[in-house]
Amino acid sequence: MLNRIFVINNNEELISYIKAKRIKSALIGNGFSLSHPEYGEQFEFKIDKILKKLNNLTKDELNKILKNEYEPKCPETGLKGLRYYYIKCVLEEYIEIFSKGKNFHGVYSDKNKKKYHCQNFLKKIDAIFTTNYDPLIYFEILKYNKSKAGNFIDGFNGIDFITQENILKQLDNKEQKKIYYLHGSWFIQVDYDSKKLRKCSFSKDSSDTIESLFNWGNKKLPYLIFEEKSKTKASLIKKSEYFKKCFECLEKNRNPMLVFGLSFKMDDHIVPKLKGKELYITYLEDSDKKALEEKFKKNDIDAEYVKINKNIIWT
Repeated sequence: MLNRIFVINNNEELISYIKAKRIKSALIGNGFSLSHPEYGEQFEFKIDKILKKLNNLTKDELNKILKNEYEPKCPETGLKGLRYYYIKCVLEEYIEIFSKGKNFHGVYSDKNKKKYHCQNFLKKIDAIFTTNYDPLIYFEILKYNKSKAGNFIDGFNGIDFITQENILKQLDNKEQKKIYYLHGSWFIQVDYDSKKLRKCSFSKDSSDTIESLFNWGNKKLPYLIFEEKSKTKASLIKKSEYFKKCFECLEKNRNPMLVFGLSFKMDDHIVPKLKGKELYITYLEDSDKKALEEKFKKNDIDAEYVKINKNIIWT
């Protein structure tokens, strides 16, 4: 592939580029969300608030957190309980910022909302692989499916808990647009007793709330890989049938692929899965391009690089 540099200034140019290159799949990172006006412009995460919550934990609160997670013969299980409490604090802060204090069910309703151009992007893509936990692509898919009669599937069937095996069967058997959550999502729940998963729907007829994501008494918790190091992520992926399947599908995907908003700084485990693909990689700064080129050349992977203008792209 020729190492030409394209510069894209807005959504229309991106869609034209996707069409010209016959791109049908996308690997999406956090930069995709930061290009959205309701998220990227106003998102400022305050870690101090979370640390304060952790610091002010009472003994009774700590006992409640550890009640179903701590096994005296295996002290490490206490860390698992604290890990999920930290995730809970992060999610609460995340949603408070994202929804600006509004009821979460209404954050992505179409009523009185400007329609952004993520929908135009989704029309062109048949397979999405995302490392994001955040709400943006999740709710854009929900809206797209509502308007397009359920084109994107992810293996989940409504709000019932189902086995990972059944999720994988659905992903294999349906000839539709598909989305794979490579590191999980805030909105995929796991029942740690049955090991079953479900996807929260947040439709107007759903009983899902932010509170329902964290049901400590019943051990229903978000199913995601929250760790930072790539080696740790790779280890956790191997232990999950769902995550393993998502990565197998990424590796097998042979459609031209757009990589949007992913720096790979903490995701080296993804890079080998991209070998042999026709890749179009977006970046913001020349220094980002240099780092990406070095990483991909080291793995003997060729790509075309696409510079994205810093102006918000989804308006």
